[in-house]
Parts: sequence; C-alpha cells; structure tokens
Amino acid sequence: MYNANRKGKQELVEYLLAKKAGGVVQTLCQETLLIWGDKDKIFPLSYAYHLQSNLGPKCKLEVIQDVGHAANIDSPDSLNALIKGFILPY
Repeated sequence: MYNANRKGKQELVEYLLAKKAGGVVQTLCQETLLIWGDKDKIFPLSYAYHLQSNLGPKCKLEVIQDVGHAANIDSPDSLNALIKGFILPY
C-alpha cells in the first residue's frame, strides 16, 4: 500500500532536503510538531532530523519507536497523545 511510487516520493524528499527547490523548506516562526516513526521505510528517520534543522528552533521532533510510515495505523494512541500534548497547552 505505501510502496506505490516509493522511488518518486523519495526523490521528491531528497530534492527538497537538498534545497534544490529554491528554498521551499524555510525556517518557520511558529511552533511546529514533526512526528516520525523510527521504522519508516518510505522516509527514513534521517530525513526527519534534516527537516527539523531546516524548519528552525521552534520545530519539535517526536519519534515513535517501532512504528513505520503509518503512525496513525501502527500506533494511534501514541500519535494522538503526542498531538494532544502539543496542542492542548495552547
């Protein structure tokens, strides 16, 4: 299901992360939450760290252990807890 056009998706992310897209990935001024599965085979965890560094100091990265690309399916309770923990203080 998630392998459809995998090569194309990886090329797109690599292109964006390499900043070949003319600054598409910009530093954000608002609080941002990235949630990543440590077993993601479509977008490896290294992409998350790279994206976090490009988005700036207000970007928080949360890594869910033993979860792939579909955190909403693999670990919905963990995903929901992270989202609630991020938005409820506001």
